[in-house]
Amino acid sequence: MKVINFFLKKIKFLIFKIFQNLNIKIYTKKQRRILKNKINKSKSKSNSIIFFTTHKCASNFSQFMLKEIEANTNYTLFDYGSLLGSLTYELDLKFDFEDYLNKNHSKLFQSKGEIYGPQRKPLKFDGLDDYDKIFFLRDPRDVLISAYYSFGFSHPEPKNSNILDNFNLERDRIQKMSLDEYVLKQLANWVKPMYQEYIQIKEASKGKVLFVSYSEYINASKSFFDKIFNFFNLNNQSLINKLIEKSDPIQQNEDITKHQRSGKEKQWIEKLEYDTLRKINSELYEILLYWGFETIESFK
Repeated sequence: MKVINFFLKKIKFLIFKIFQNLNIKIYTKKQRRILKNKINKSKSKSNSIIFFTTHKCASNFSQFMLKEIEANTNYTLFDYGSLLGSLTYELDLKFDFEDYLNKNHSKLFQSKGEIYGPQRKPLKFDGLDDYDKIFFLRDPRDVLISAYYSFGFSHPEPKNSNILDNFNLERDRIQKMSLDEYVLKQLANWVKPMYQEYIQIKEASKGKVLFVSYSEYINASKSFFDKIFNFFNLNNQSLINKLIEKSDPIQQNEDITKHQRSGKEKQWIEKLEYDTLRKINSELYEILLYWGFETIESFK
């Protein structure tokens, strides 16, 4: 059966490539669900799960992991970041996909049998409290530093012109800023509010909740994957071994032109000026305590 499915996927891929070369767009089943604005009710008895994370927290690897989980369970994965990104022309979307998700949640989310993620920003809609949730978070100070180098220098340009102009304008603004200037600005603009919203979502949740950290992902990967697999009631050690083998977050030589620039922890200690570090530690103190990230009392 697995061999048949493998060849069916290969055939579908080849057909897709042929139509792509002929400039004929073929929509996937998941894309058609969005375009039709209609959801088919799941027969599953398993609660749907939202996988919350942030940019610059191995979210690309999370995407790969969730696809593997989908392939080995009865869950259906909806990566709305990628799906909406592929439909920006059709839906006339700009940057903030979360507005679209919140406004159309009744046709995009259902309580049983589905995985949503990696979801890189908070959501806010009626019924959100009822979903099971995984929070995969990195120290926000390292997120800020990684975001500066990524959005300013290495992140691939979007193919869609709806997004490209704003992307390039933002990249130009970032390149004119120092790392410390960027960190202080984006701390207030999105990082602190995002982590606070995640606290509110977690505290309001009625379903099951799991928090796993980026630190555990890079330092205790077996434990990290065990926790996630247990959450999905999935027992597959060979798949865990495969994910561990595929996981390679730490770059030995830093290169700001590469999407995976560093991946290391506690970059904020060596990268930021003392006054910047003192300010962000003070601003983030309660958030760091809540999620269990390191605090330095002398910088509070």
